[in-house]
Amino acid sequence: KEHKMLPHTVHSSERVGQGSIPEYLKRALRFNLMDFEFALSQMVQLCFAPQSVFRASKHRKLTKNHWSRDDPAFVVLQILFLMCATLAYLFAFSAPLGQIIKFIVWEVLVHYLLFGMSIATLT
Repeated sequence: KEHKMLPHTVHSSERVGQGSIPEYLKRALRFNLMDFEFALSQMVQLCFAPQSVFRASKHRKLTKNHWSRDDPAFVVLQILFLMCATLAYLFAFSAPLGQIIKFIVWEVLVHYLLFGMSIATLT
């Protein structure tokens, strides 16, 4: 009989690593400790072979009892790529510097972080 590992709702008393958000943010500021090469290879694998990334996540869940990565390099790269795409969009439409800064902050803080955390909380 094959058991499938599916995500489930975890109650606050069962949660592993409570209070780890400040630690995660501290790690996001230490660029020399992040594994950007592995994060970039995971991004490529998500496009061409997502099952291999799922297997790695499943293994992490079985060994460390959490689905997420400890390394914030993946999130940092996503934010950098989002900023590059936003800059390209704004340069294509010749936006003024003030609008560029405002739009990048809006995209990263509101669209990426706030909406992402909201969706992750609701699911």
